[in-house]
Amino acid sequence: MKMLLRLSFTVLLAVMALSGCGGGGGEGGGAPASSAKAITAFSLDGVAGTINETAKTISVTMPYGTNVTALVATFTSTGASVKVGSAVQTSGTTANDFTNPVSYTVTAADGTIAAYTVTVTVALSSAKAITAFSLDGVAGTINETAKTISVAMPYGTNVTAVTALVATFATTGESVTVGSAVQTSGTTANDFTSPVSYTVTAADGTTATYTVTVTVGKLPDTGQTGDYTATIGEDSDYTINSPSYTDNGDGTITDNVTKLTWQKCSPGQSGADCAAGTATEYSWDNAGTACAGLGTGWRLPTRMELLTIADYGVSAPAINGVSFPGTITWYYWTSTTYAGGTTNAWVVAFGGGTADWYDKTSVNYVRCVRGQ
Repeated sequence: MKMLLRLSFTVLLAVMALSGCGGGGGEGGGAPASSAKAITAFSLDGVAGTINETAKTISVTMPYGTNVTALVATFTSTGASVKVGSAVQTSGTTANDFTNPVSYTVTAADGTIAAYTVTVTVALSSAKAITAFSLDGVAGTINETAKTISVAMPYGTNVTAVTALVATFATTGESVTVGSAVQTSGTTANDFTSPVSYTVTAADGTTATYTVTVTVGKLPDTGQTGDYTATIGEDSDYTINSPSYTDNGDGTITDNVTKLTWQKCSPGQSGADCAAGTATEYSWDNAGTACAGLGTGWRLPTRMELLTIADYGVSAPAINGVSFPGTITWYYWTSTTYAGGTTNAWVVAFGGGTADWYDKTSVNYVRCVRGQ
């Protein structure tokens, strides 16, 4: 009986021993640590990078003008940690200077590593606008939507001169050409008898073409509407270029026919109707100085130019009273010296719109002009 009890106890101990050894899992028996160490997504300021897993490279092209010295990367990785040098990287937080390529080291759970080289380039500018354009000091009107530039040269411009006009322009592009000829602002001349195409090339190689059209102001009608004889040939029998003016709201009037720009008031006068102040009289020399003092392009008009604003349909004064209120019914200086005696210069009397000459040392009124 005792022998039987000993045998049963021995069997029980054996079973317990086997039970303790057979459940698996003891120390050193788990799955191996992961070797995954890929960067699976990478972006800078919302711009996604292109990952070449084989070459372990990431390329990112940032918009033109981006400052790359402190960009923050947003990324995902299958590794346990990501570093740049010894600095641990936190997605969406850590900034780096991408002026030069940056190496991102990904460490897997098993301690193996992979290094990704991130290269950032900044896109070249696509800007290619002509922002200002003028010919011989006459500013053009730029229609950016239509890509057109219109330049209205004033009356008196030598028509043959438009075959060799020099443009002064400003552009946001890298280069400007007409045909294959590179254009230099303020230097290159072109023939504007017909419209001219200016092609602007941006830094990124894209282009925009502006068409420049030049017109020359015409001689306006005299304004005479009454017939004084039955014979055909009086001014009233012809309506070709009816006088037309635009008040620019800045004390100047543009003649829409000749394209010249005039002072609305005589110097010394002011106000919307030129009723304030008193018109100033000048000697011929001082008249020229006064006009030049108004700024770039301002000058005394020639005799022919001043006569273009005389209106022979009215008198005392013989001028459009709405556009040129307060005009004195007396003599106004021109820049034209009298050929019969160089101490004299031509004047226009706006009582009736007639031309005469006066000694340059005498004093008369002035209306300055700007344009060709």
